[in-house]
Amino acid sequence: MGELWRCIFGPRLTRILHGAEHEGRIYRANTIEYWSDGILKLLGVLYSLAIFTCPLFVPLLFYKRDSFTRHRIVTLLKCSLFFGAVFIGSFCFRGLGRYTNSDYRTFLVALDNARTNTSQAAKSALSGYDFCFWAWPVDFRWNDVEGDSKKQLKLTRGSLKRSSAFEKIRAIPCDIASYFIATIIGRRLLYPGSLQLIQSLVYPQLLQGRVRLQQEMGGNRYKLLTRDNNEIDIMVIDRRSKVGHEFRDILVICCEGNGGFYEMGIMDTPLKASYSVLGWNHPGFGGSTGLPFPEQEINAVDVVMQFALHVLGFKVENIVIYGWSIGGFTATWIASQYPEIRGLIVDASFDDILPLARAQMPEILSPIVSRTIRDHLNLVNVDQLCQFSGPVLLIRRTNDEVITTDQSLGVQANRGNFLLIHLLQKRYPKIIKGDELALLHMWLKLEKQDQIALWNEYGVNEELCETMAWTAADENSSYPSNLGDGMSSEELKQMTIFLASKYMADFDHTHCQPLPADMFKMPWRPTDVESRSSSPFDTGDCEEDS
Repeated sequence: MGELWRCIFGPRLTRILHGAEHEGRIYRANTIEYWSDGILKLLGVLYSLAIFTCPLFVPLLFYKRDSFTRHRIVTLLKCSLFFGAVFIGSFCFRGLGRYTNSDYRTFLVALDNARTNTSQAAKSALSGYDFCFWAWPVDFRWNDVEGDSKKQLKLTRGSLKRSSAFEKIRAIPCDIASYFIATIIGRRLLYPGSLQLIQSLVYPQLLQGRVRLQQEMGGNRYKLLTRDNNEIDIMVIDRRSKVGHEFRDILVICCEGNGGFYEMGIMDTPLKASYSVLGWNHPGFGGSTGLPFPEQEINAVDVVMQFALHVLGFKVENIVIYGWSIGGFTATWIASQYPEIRGLIVDASFDDILPLARAQMPEILSPIVSRTIRDHLNLVNVDQLCQFSGPVLLIRRTNDEVITTDQSLGVQANRGNFLLIHLLQKRYPKIIKGDELALLHMWLKLEKQDQIALWNEYGVNEELCETMAWTAADENSSYPSNLGDGMSSEELKQMTIFLASKYMADFDHTHCQPLPADMFKMPWRPTDVESRSSSPFDTGDCEEDS
Protein backbone atom coordinates (compact mmCIF):
# COMPACT_ATOMS: atom_id res chain seq x y z
CA MET A 1 0.00 0.00 0.00
CA GLY A 2 2.86 2.36 0.81
CA GLU A 3 4.41 1.88 -2.63
CA LEU A 4 1.07 2.54 -4.34
CA TRP A 5 0.75 5.73 -2.32
CA ARG A 6 4.21 6.85 -3.47
CA CYS A 7 3.25 6.08 -7.08
CA ILE A 8 0.15 8.28 -6.77
CA PHE A 9 2.04 11.25 -5.36
CA GLY A 10 5.38 10.65 -7.07
CA PRO A 11 6.92 12.95 -9.70
CA ARG A 12 6.30 12.67 -13.43
CA LEU A 13 9.06 10.59 -15.04
CA THR A 14 9.91 11.72 -18.59
CA ARG A 15 13.10 9.97 -19.66
CA ILE A 16 15.56 7.27 -18.69
CA LEU A 17 19.01 8.55 -19.57
CA HIS A 18 21.88 6.62 -21.08
CA GLY A 19 23.62 4.31 -18.63
CA ALA A 20 26.33 1.67 -18.54
CA GLU A 21 23.83 -1.14 -19.08
CA HIS A 22 21.19 0.51 -21.25
CA GLU A 23 20.61 3.14 -23.92
CA GLY A 24 18.79 6.37 -23.19
CA ARG A 25 15.09 6.34 -24.05
CA ILE A 26 11.80 8.07 -23.37
CA TYR A 27 9.94 6.65 -20.39
CA ARG A 28 7.18 4.40 -21.70
CA ALA A 29 4.01 4.86 -19.69
CA ASN A 30 1.38 2.14 -19.93
CA THR A 31 -2.12 2.89 -21.23
CA ILE A 32 -3.68 3.77 -17.87
CA GLU A 33 -0.89 6.18 -16.93
CA TYR A 34 -0.68 7.65 -20.43
CA TRP A 35 -4.33 8.72 -20.68
CA SER A 36 -4.75 9.83 -17.08
CA ASP A 37 -1.54 11.86 -17.24
CA GLY A 38 -2.71 13.40 -20.52
CA ILE A 39 -5.90 14.59 -18.81
CA LEU A 40 -3.87 16.08 -15.95
CA LYS A 41 -1.65 17.91 -18.43
CA LEU A 42 -4.71 19.32 -20.19
CA LEU A 43 -6.16 20.51 -16.90
CA GLY A 44 -2.80 22.11 -16.10
CA VAL A 45 -2.77 24.02 -19.40
CA LEU A 46 -6.36 25.20 -18.82
CA TYR A 47 -5.42 26.35 -15.32
CA SER A 48 -2.38 28.26 -16.62
CA LEU A 49 -4.52 29.86 -19.31
CA ALA A 50 -7.09 30.89 -16.70
CA ILE A 51 -4.41 32.43 -14.47
CA PHE A 52 -2.88 34.24 -17.45
CA THR A 53 -6.20 35.75 -18.59
CA CYS A 54 -7.79 36.43 -15.18
CA PRO A 55 -6.49 40.05 -15.02
CA LEU A 56 -8.61 40.74 -18.11
CA PHE A 57 -11.83 38.92 -17.23
CA VAL A 58 -12.14 39.25 -13.44
CA PRO A 59 -12.72 43.05 -13.57
CA LEU A 60 -15.50 42.48 -16.12
CA LEU A 61 -17.27 40.08 -13.76
CA PHE A 62 -17.34 42.71 -11.02
CA TYR A 63 -18.37 45.40 -13.49
CA LYS A 64 -21.54 43.55 -14.56
CA ARG A 65 -24.18 43.55 -11.87
CA ASP A 66 -25.77 40.29 -12.94
CA SER A 67 -22.53 38.29 -12.90
CA PHE A 68 -23.18 36.66 -9.52
CA THR A 69 -26.76 35.53 -9.72
CA ARG A 70 -27.83 32.38 -7.84
CA HIS A 71 -28.14 30.41 -11.08
CA ARG A 72 -24.63 31.34 -12.23
CA ILE A 73 -23.11 30.55 -8.84
CA VAL A 74 -24.73 27.10 -8.84
CA THR A 75 -23.48 26.48 -12.39
CA LEU A 76 -19.98 27.54 -11.36
CA LEU A 77 -20.04 25.16 -8.37
CA LYS A 78 -21.16 22.27 -10.57
CA CYS A 79 -18.32 22.92 -13.04
CA SER A 80 -15.85 23.10 -10.18
CA LEU A 81 -17.06 19.80 -8.74
CA PHE A 82 -16.90 18.15 -12.16
CA PHE A 83 -13.34 19.26 -12.87
CA GLY A 84 -12.35 18.39 -9.30
CA ALA A 85 -13.68 14.86 -9.69
CA VAL A 86 -11.89 14.47 -13.04
CA PHE A 87 -8.67 15.70 -11.46
CA ILE A 88 -8.82 13.37 -8.44
CA GLY A 89 -9.85 10.38 -10.55
CA SER A 90 -7.07 10.96 -13.09
CA PHE A 91 -4.58 11.41 -10.26
CA CYS A 92 -5.48 8.05 -8.72
CA PHE A 93 -5.59 6.17 -12.04
CA ARG A 94 -2.18 7.58 -12.98
CA GLY A 95 -0.78 6.22 -9.72
CA LEU A 96 -2.29 2.83 -10.46
CA GLY A 97 -0.69 2.83 -13.91
CA ARG A 98 2.69 3.69 -12.42
CA TYR A 99 2.34 0.92 -9.83
CA THR A 100 2.08 -1.66 -12.62
CA ASN A 101 5.12 -0.22 -14.47
CA SER A 102 8.47 -1.77 -13.46
CA ASP A 103 10.47 1.19 -14.84
CA TYR A 104 8.65 3.64 -12.58
CA ARG A 105 9.00 1.44 -9.51
CA THR A 106 12.76 1.07 -10.18
CA PHE A 107 12.97 4.86 -10.45
CA LEU A 108 11.19 5.26 -7.09
CA VAL A 109 13.83 3.05 -5.47
CA ALA A 110 16.60 5.29 -6.82
CA LEU A 111 14.73 8.42 -5.68
CA ASP A 112 14.12 7.11 -2.16
CA ASN A 113 17.75 6.02 -1.89
CA ALA A 114 19.02 9.45 -2.96
CA ARG A 115 16.82 11.14 -0.37
CA THR A 116 18.23 9.05 2.48
CA ASN A 117 21.75 8.48 1.18
CA THR A 118 24.03 11.38 0.21
CA SER A 119 26.69 9.19 -1.41
CA GLN A 120 27.94 9.85 -4.93
CA ALA A 121 26.66 6.44 -6.03
CA ALA A 122 23.10 7.32 -5.00
CA LYS A 123 23.41 10.69 -6.76
CA SER A 124 24.69 9.01 -9.94
CA ALA A 125 21.84 6.50 -9.92
CA LEU A 126 19.25 9.27 -9.64
CA SER A 127 20.98 11.26 -12.38
CA GLY A 128 20.03 8.47 -14.77
CA TYR A 129 16.45 9.76 -14.79
CA ASP A 130 14.80 12.98 -15.94
CA PHE A 131 11.72 13.82 -13.86
CA CYS A 132 9.83 16.71 -12.30
CA PHE A 133 12.43 18.73 -10.44
CA TRP A 134 10.35 19.39 -7.31
CA ALA A 135 11.13 15.84 -6.18
CA TRP A 136 14.91 16.20 -6.64
CA PRO A 137 16.79 16.23 -3.28
CA VAL A 138 18.52 19.48 -2.34
CA ASP A 139 22.26 19.32 -3.09
CA PHE A 140 23.35 22.59 -1.47
CA ARG A 141 21.79 25.16 0.88
CA TRP A 142 22.67 28.82 1.15
CA ASN A 143 23.73 28.41 4.80
CA ASP A 144 25.81 25.26 4.29
CA VAL A 145 28.90 27.49 4.24
CA GLU A 146 29.97 28.65 7.67
CA GLY A 147 29.47 32.40 8.05
CA ASP A 148 27.37 32.79 4.92
CA SER A 149 24.12 32.89 6.91
CA LYS A 150 25.25 36.20 8.43
CA LYS A 151 26.13 37.78 5.10
CA GLN A 152 23.91 40.71 4.16
CA LEU A 153 22.88 40.94 0.50
CA LYS A 154 22.56 44.53 -0.64
CA LEU A 155 20.34 45.56 -3.52
CA THR A 156 20.02 48.98 -5.14
CA ARG A 157 16.58 50.28 -4.27
CA GLY A 158 14.87 53.10 -6.14
CA SER A 159 11.72 53.70 -4.11
CA LEU A 160 10.36 57.20 -4.53
CA LYS A 161 11.14 59.34 -1.47
CA ARG A 162 8.23 60.86 0.43
CA SER A 163 9.30 63.47 2.94
CA SER A 164 6.20 63.84 5.13
CA ALA A 165 3.72 61.54 6.80
CA PHE A 166 0.92 63.18 4.82
CA GLU A 167 2.65 62.35 1.53
CA LYS A 168 3.15 58.74 2.64
CA ILE A 169 -0.53 58.39 3.52
CA ARG A 170 -1.62 60.05 0.29
CA ALA A 171 0.62 57.67 -1.69
CA ILE A 172 -0.89 54.49 -0.20
CA PRO A 173 -3.49 53.97 -2.99
CA CYS A 174 -0.79 54.42 -5.66
CA ASP A 175 1.55 52.09 -3.76
CA ILE A 176 -1.13 49.41 -3.63
CA ALA A 177 -1.90 49.87 -7.32
CA SER A 178 1.78 49.67 -8.30
CA TYR A 179 2.21 46.48 -6.25
CA PHE A 180 -0.64 44.73 -8.04
CA ILE A 181 0.53 46.01 -11.42
CA ALA A 182 4.04 44.68 -10.75
CA THR A 183 2.76 41.32 -9.51
CA ILE A 184 0.00 40.70 -12.06
CA ILE A 185 1.24 42.49 -15.19
CA GLY A 186 4.76 43.85 -14.79
CA ARG A 187 6.47 40.61 -13.84
CA ARG A 188 4.78 38.76 -16.71
CA LEU A 189 5.86 41.39 -19.24
CA LEU A 190 9.38 41.64 -17.89
CA TYR A 191 9.95 37.88 -17.50
CA PRO A 192 7.62 36.08 -19.96
CA GLY A 193 9.62 32.89 -19.45
CA SER A 194 8.13 32.61 -15.94
CA LEU A 195 4.65 32.00 -17.36
CA GLN A 196 3.63 28.36 -16.97
CA LEU A 197 1.71 28.53 -20.24
CA ILE A 198 4.88 29.41 -22.17
CA GLN A 199 6.90 26.79 -20.30
CA SER A 200 4.31 24.17 -21.23
CA LEU A 201 4.63 25.10 -24.89
CA VAL A 202 8.44 24.89 -24.95
CA TYR A 203 8.75 21.88 -22.62
CA PRO A 204 9.74 19.44 -25.42
CA GLN A 205 12.62 21.76 -26.39
CA LEU A 206 13.65 22.13 -22.74
CA LEU A 207 13.72 18.37 -22.27
CA GLN A 208 15.69 17.88 -25.47
CA GLY A 209 18.21 20.55 -24.48
CA ARG A 210 18.63 19.15 -20.97
CA VAL A 211 19.19 15.62 -22.26
CA ARG A 212 21.77 16.94 -24.74
CA LEU A 213 23.68 18.75 -21.98
CA GLN A 214 23.68 15.66 -19.78
CA GLN A 215 24.34 12.89 -22.29
CA GLU A 216 26.48 14.65 -24.92
CA MET A 217 28.26 17.26 -22.77
CA GLY A 218 28.57 15.26 -19.56
CA GLY A 219 26.51 17.73 -17.55
CA ASN A 220 25.34 17.21 -13.97
CA ARG A 221 22.11 18.66 -12.59
CA TYR A 222 21.85 20.07 -9.06
CA LYS A 223 19.24 21.68 -6.83
CA LEU A 224 20.25 24.65 -4.67
CA LEU A 225 18.19 26.20 -1.87
CA THR A 226 18.29 30.00 -1.48
CA ARG A 227 17.88 32.07 1.67
CA ASP A 228 14.25 32.80 0.70
CA ASN A 229 13.60 29.03 0.29
CA ASN A 230 13.49 29.02 -3.49
CA GLU A 231 14.85 25.93 -5.22
CA ILE A 232 17.24 26.77 -8.07
CA ASP A 233 17.76 24.37 -10.97
CA ILE A 234 21.33 24.41 -12.30
CA MET A 235 23.39 22.47 -14.84
CA VAL A 236 27.18 22.11 -14.60
CA ILE A 237 29.57 20.98 -17.32
CA ASP A 238 32.88 20.63 -15.50
CA ARG A 239 35.73 19.96 -17.95
CA ARG A 240 38.70 20.20 -15.59
CA SER A 241 39.38 16.48 -15.83
CA LYS A 242 38.89 16.34 -19.60
CA VAL A 243 41.68 16.91 -22.10
CA GLY A 244 41.23 18.81 -25.32
CA HIS A 245 39.55 21.87 -23.79
CA GLU A 246 41.91 24.85 -23.70
CA PHE A 247 40.06 26.83 -21.00
CA ARG A 248 38.69 23.95 -18.94
CA ASP A 249 39.98 25.41 -15.66
CA ILE A 250 37.87 28.56 -16.09
CA LEU A 251 34.19 28.37 -15.10
CA VAL A 252 31.69 30.56 -16.93
CA ILE A 253 28.51 31.24 -14.94
CA CYS A 254 25.70 32.10 -17.37
CA CYS A 255 22.86 34.49 -16.49
CA GLU A 256 19.99 34.04 -18.96
CA GLY A 257 17.59 36.56 -20.49
CA ASN A 258 13.91 37.07 -19.66
CA GLY A 259 12.79 34.18 -21.87
CA GLY A 260 15.92 32.06 -21.60
CA PHE A 261 16.52 28.72 -19.91
CA TYR A 262 19.86 26.98 -19.48
CA GLU A 263 18.44 24.11 -21.55
CA MET A 264 18.20 26.29 -24.66
CA GLY A 265 20.05 29.49 -23.78
CA ILE A 266 23.51 31.05 -23.82
CA MET A 267 25.48 28.11 -22.40
CA ASP A 268 26.34 26.92 -25.90
CA THR A 269 28.61 29.91 -26.59
CA PRO A 270 31.19 29.30 -23.79
CA LEU A 271 30.84 25.53 -24.29
CA LYS A 272 31.91 25.88 -27.91
CA ALA A 273 34.78 28.07 -26.73
CA SER A 274 36.08 25.18 -24.54
CA TYR A 275 35.22 26.53 -21.08
CA SER A 276 33.67 24.80 -18.09
CA VAL A 277 30.14 26.18 -17.79
CA LEU A 278 27.41 26.56 -15.17
CA GLY A 279 23.89 27.50 -16.21
CA TRP A 280 20.97 28.25 -13.89
CA ASN A 281 17.30 29.06 -14.30
CA HIS A 282 15.70 32.21 -12.90
CA PRO A 283 13.24 31.75 -10.02
CA GLY A 284 10.01 30.56 -11.61
CA PHE A 285 11.79 29.26 -14.74
CA GLY A 286 12.06 25.55 -15.55
CA GLY A 287 12.72 23.57 -12.38
CA SER A 288 13.38 26.68 -10.25
CA THR A 289 10.69 27.83 -7.84
CA GLY A 290 9.74 31.37 -6.84
CA LEU A 291 9.22 34.47 -8.95
CA PRO A 292 11.85 36.59 -10.74
CA PHE A 293 11.66 39.71 -8.59
CA PRO A 294 14.99 41.48 -7.90
CA GLU A 295 15.45 40.20 -4.33
CA GLN A 296 14.80 36.61 -5.35
CA GLU A 297 17.09 36.99 -8.34
CA ILE A 298 20.10 38.09 -6.28
CA ASN A 299 19.45 35.37 -3.70
CA ALA A 300 19.50 32.84 -6.53
CA VAL A 301 22.74 34.02 -8.15
CA ASP A 302 24.37 34.31 -4.72
CA VAL A 303 23.76 30.64 -3.88
CA VAL A 304 24.93 29.68 -7.38
CA MET A 305 28.22 31.48 -6.74
CA GLN A 306 28.61 29.88 -3.32
CA PHE A 307 28.07 26.45 -4.88
CA ALA A 308 30.68 27.12 -7.57
CA LEU A 309 33.25 28.15 -4.97
CA HIS A 310 32.62 25.73 -2.10
CA VAL A 311 31.27 22.59 -3.75
CA LEU A 312 32.67 22.61 -7.26
CA GLY A 313 35.92 24.06 -5.91
CA PHE A 314 36.65 26.67 -8.57
CA LYS A 315 38.88 29.52 -7.47
CA VAL A 316 37.22 32.93 -7.59
CA GLU A 317 39.93 34.21 -9.95
CA ASN A 318 39.00 31.43 -12.38
CA ILE A 319 35.33 32.38 -12.61
CA VAL A 320 33.82 34.48 -15.39
CA ILE A 321 30.30 35.90 -15.19
CA TYR A 322 28.41 36.04 -18.49
CA GLY A 323 25.06 37.84 -18.64
CA TRP A 324 22.80 38.27 -21.63
CA SER A 325 19.94 40.78 -21.91
CA ILE A 326 18.08 41.04 -18.58
CA GLY A 327 20.62 38.56 -17.21
CA GLY A 328 22.94 41.56 -17.04
CA PHE A 329 21.18 42.46 -13.79
CA THR A 330 22.24 39.37 -11.86
CA ALA A 331 25.59 39.29 -13.69
CA THR A 332 26.55 42.83 -12.66
CA TRP A 333 25.25 42.31 -9.13
CA ILE A 334 27.26 39.16 -8.41
CA ALA A 335 30.33 40.71 -10.06
CA SER A 336 30.04 43.71 -7.73
CA GLN A 337 30.14 41.30 -4.77
CA TYR A 338 33.21 39.42 -6.06
CA PRO A 339 35.69 41.89 -7.59
CA GLU A 340 38.37 39.16 -7.73
CA ILE A 341 36.65 37.19 -10.52
CA ARG A 342 38.44 36.67 -13.84
CA GLY A 343 36.03 38.91 -15.71
CA LEU A 344 32.51 40.06 -16.48
CA ILE A 345 30.96 39.79 -19.96
CA VAL A 346 27.66 41.61 -20.49
CA ASP A 347 25.95 40.95 -23.82
CA ALA A 348 22.99 42.91 -25.24
CA SER A 349 22.05 44.46 -21.92
CA PHE A 350 20.93 47.88 -20.67
CA ASP A 351 21.81 50.48 -18.07
CA ASP A 352 18.35 50.94 -16.53
CA ILE A 353 15.08 49.14 -17.23
CA LEU A 354 12.93 52.27 -16.72
CA PRO A 355 13.67 54.06 -20.05
CA LEU A 356 12.90 50.84 -21.92
CA ALA A 357 9.63 50.35 -20.02
CA ARG A 358 8.56 53.95 -20.69
CA ALA A 359 9.31 53.59 -24.38
CA GLN A 360 6.87 50.65 -24.64
CA MET A 361 4.00 52.32 -22.78
CA PRO A 362 1.72 55.29 -23.60
CA GLU A 363 2.99 58.60 -22.23
CA ILE A 364 -0.08 58.96 -20.02
CA LEU A 365 0.99 55.87 -18.05
CA SER A 366 4.52 57.14 -17.42
CA PRO A 367 3.98 58.09 -13.72
CA ILE A 368 2.54 54.71 -12.71
CA VAL A 369 5.19 52.91 -14.81
CA SER A 370 7.95 54.82 -13.01
CA ARG A 371 6.49 54.10 -9.58
CA THR A 372 5.99 50.39 -10.35
CA ILE A 373 9.51 49.95 -11.72
CA ARG A 374 11.28 51.88 -9.00
CA ASP A 375 9.37 50.24 -6.13
CA HIS A 376 9.20 46.64 -7.32
CA LEU A 377 11.19 45.90 -10.50
CA ASN A 378 14.14 48.25 -10.17
CA LEU A 379 16.82 46.80 -12.45
CA VAL A 380 19.62 49.37 -12.57
CA ASN A 381 22.56 47.51 -14.07
CA VAL A 382 24.78 50.55 -14.47
CA ASP A 383 25.07 51.22 -10.72
CA GLN A 384 26.13 47.64 -10.06
CA LEU A 385 28.53 47.64 -13.01
CA CYS A 386 30.27 50.76 -11.72
CA GLN A 387 30.79 49.08 -8.34
CA PHE A 388 32.77 46.28 -10.01
CA SER A 389 36.50 46.90 -10.29
CA GLY A 390 37.50 43.89 -12.38
CA PRO A 391 37.84 43.32 -16.14
CA VAL A 392 34.72 44.05 -18.20
CA LEU A 393 33.67 43.38 -21.78
CA LEU A 394 30.41 44.87 -23.08
CA ILE A 395 28.95 43.38 -26.25
CA ARG A 396 26.57 45.59 -28.22
CA ARG A 397 24.21 44.23 -30.88
CA THR A 398 24.19 46.79 -33.70
CA ASN A 399 20.73 45.69 -34.90
CA ASP A 400 19.28 45.20 -31.42
CA GLU A 401 15.52 45.68 -31.55
CA VAL A 402 14.87 45.04 -27.84
CA ILE A 403 17.08 47.36 -25.77
CA THR A 404 16.75 50.43 -27.99
CA THR A 405 14.30 53.19 -27.11
CA ASP A 406 13.88 54.38 -30.72
CA GLN A 407 14.29 51.95 -33.61
CA SER A 408 14.76 54.77 -36.13
CA LEU A 409 17.96 55.95 -34.38
CA GLY A 410 19.74 52.59 -34.62
CA VAL A 411 22.78 52.15 -32.38
CA GLN A 412 22.39 55.69 -31.00
CA ALA A 413 19.37 54.59 -28.96
CA ASN A 414 20.95 51.36 -27.69
CA ARG A 415 20.87 51.51 -23.89
CA GLY A 416 24.11 49.53 -23.77
CA ASN A 417 25.86 52.76 -24.77
CA PHE A 418 25.16 54.19 -21.33
CA LEU A 419 26.78 51.21 -19.66
CA LEU A 420 30.04 52.07 -21.42
CA ILE A 421 29.77 55.82 -20.84
CA HIS A 422 29.15 55.57 -17.10
CA LEU A 423 31.72 52.81 -16.62
CA LEU A 424 34.51 54.79 -18.33
CA GLN A 425 33.52 57.96 -16.48
CA LYS A 426 33.75 56.06 -13.21
CA ARG A 427 37.07 54.40 -13.97
CA TYR A 428 38.83 57.14 -15.94
CA PRO A 429 37.48 60.51 -14.72
CA LYS A 430 40.61 62.36 -15.88
CA ILE A 431 39.96 61.26 -19.46
CA ILE A 432 36.21 60.97 -20.02
CA LYS A 433 35.12 64.58 -19.58
CA GLY A 434 34.44 67.61 -21.74
CA ASP A 435 35.55 67.14 -25.34
CA GLU A 436 36.54 63.52 -24.72
CA LEU A 437 33.03 62.71 -23.43
CA ALA A 438 31.56 64.29 -26.56
CA LEU A 439 33.98 62.22 -28.65
CA LEU A 440 32.84 59.06 -26.85
CA HIS A 441 29.21 59.88 -27.64
CA MET A 442 30.17 60.41 -31.27
CA TRP A 443 32.04 57.09 -31.37
CA LEU A 444 29.01 55.20 -30.07
CA LYS A 445 26.79 56.69 -32.78
CA LEU A 446 29.00 55.51 -35.62
CA GLU A 447 28.78 52.35 -37.67
CA LYS A 448 31.82 50.06 -37.86
CA GLN A 449 33.39 51.58 -40.98
CA ASP A 450 32.99 55.10 -39.60
CA GLN A 451 34.63 54.03 -36.35
CA ILE A 452 37.59 52.70 -38.31
CA ALA A 453 37.85 56.04 -40.12
CA LEU A 454 37.75 57.95 -36.81
CA TRP A 455 40.39 55.62 -35.33
CA ASN A 456 42.70 56.40 -38.25
CA GLU A 457 41.83 60.10 -38.24
CA TYR A 458 43.03 60.50 -34.67
CA GLY A 459 46.02 58.26 -35.30
CA VAL A 460 45.43 56.00 -32.32
CA ASN A 461 48.72 54.35 -31.39
CA GLU A 462 47.58 51.18 -29.69
CA GLU A 463 51.01 50.15 -28.43
CA LEU A 464 51.50 53.55 -26.80
CA CYS A 465 48.01 53.48 -25.29
CA GLU A 466 48.62 49.97 -23.93
CA THR A 467 51.88 51.11 -22.34
CA MET A 468 50.30 54.18 -20.72
CA ALA A 469 47.39 52.11 -19.40
CA TRP A 470 49.77 49.49 -18.03
CA THR A 471 51.94 52.13 -16.34
CA ALA A 472 48.93 53.80 -14.69
CA ALA A 473 47.57 50.44 -13.52
CA ASP A 474 50.99 49.46 -12.16
CA GLU A 475 51.12 52.65 -10.09
CA ASN A 476 47.50 52.42 -8.94
CA SER A 477 45.62 49.19 -9.62
CA SER A 478 42.33 50.45 -8.17
CA TYR A 479 39.72 52.76 -9.65
CA PRO A 480 39.30 55.68 -10.23
CA SER A 481 42.49 55.53 -12.28
CA ASN A 482 45.12 58.24 -12.57
CA LEU A 483 45.33 57.53 -16.29
CA GLY A 484 45.15 60.86 -18.12
CA ASP A 485 47.45 62.85 -15.84
CA GLY A 486 49.81 64.99 -17.90
CA MET A 487 48.33 63.94 -21.26
CA SER A 488 47.87 66.35 -24.10
CA SER A 489 44.46 66.99 -25.63
CA GLU A 490 45.36 64.79 -28.60
CA GLU A 491 46.51 61.95 -26.35
CA LEU A 492 43.31 62.15 -24.30
CA LYS A 493 41.23 61.75 -27.45
CA GLN A 494 43.34 58.82 -28.62
CA MET A 495 43.00 57.18 -25.22
CA THR A 496 39.21 57.72 -25.26
CA ILE A 497 38.86 55.84 -28.54
CA PHE A 498 41.30 53.16 -27.38
CA LEU A 499 39.41 52.52 -24.13
CA ALA A 500 36.05 52.42 -25.93
CA SER A 501 37.39 49.76 -28.30
CA LYS A 502 38.74 47.68 -25.42
CA TYR A 503 35.64 47.78 -23.24
CA MET A 504 33.01 47.30 -25.95
CA ALA A 505 32.77 44.98 -28.96
CA ASP A 506 30.05 45.22 -31.60
CA PHE A 507 28.18 42.19 -32.89
CA ASP A 508 26.40 42.95 -36.15
CA HIS A 509 23.17 41.15 -35.42
CA THR A 510 19.82 41.24 -33.62
CA HIS A 511 19.08 40.77 -29.93
CA CYS A 512 18.34 37.04 -29.85
CA GLN A 513 20.99 35.77 -32.27
CA PRO A 514 23.35 33.41 -30.38
CA LEU A 515 26.77 34.92 -29.80
CA PRO A 516 29.46 33.15 -31.88
CA ALA A 517 32.12 31.34 -29.87
CA ASP A 518 34.90 33.33 -31.53
CA MET A 519 33.46 36.53 -30.01
CA PHE A 520 33.50 35.10 -26.50
CA LYS A 521 36.82 36.54 -25.37
CA MET A 522 38.19 37.35 -21.95
CA PRO A 523 37.85 41.05 -21.04
CA TRP A 524 40.86 43.30 -21.45
CA ARG A 525 43.10 43.85 -18.39
CA PRO A 526 45.59 46.75 -18.43
CA THR A 527 48.01 44.84 -16.16
CA ASP A 528 47.99 41.68 -18.26
CA VAL A 529 50.75 41.82 -20.86
CA GLU A 530 49.40 38.67 -22.52
CA SER A 531 46.08 40.40 -23.24
CA ARG A 532 47.71 43.00 -25.49
CA SER A 533 46.66 42.79 -29.10
CA SER A 534 46.88 44.63 -32.36
CA SER A 535 44.29 47.26 -33.21
CA PRO A 536 40.82 45.74 -33.46
CA PHE A 537 40.25 48.01 -36.45
CA ASP A 538 43.22 47.01 -38.56
CA THR A 539 41.25 44.16 -40.14
CA GLY A 540 37.73 45.31 -39.34
CA ASP A 541 37.49 42.81 -36.51
CA CYS A 542 36.15 44.03 -33.16
CA GLU A 543 37.12 40.95 -31.22
CA GLU A 544 39.49 41.04 -28.28
CA ASP A 545 42.41 38.74 -27.78
CA SER A 546 42.17 36.47 -24.83
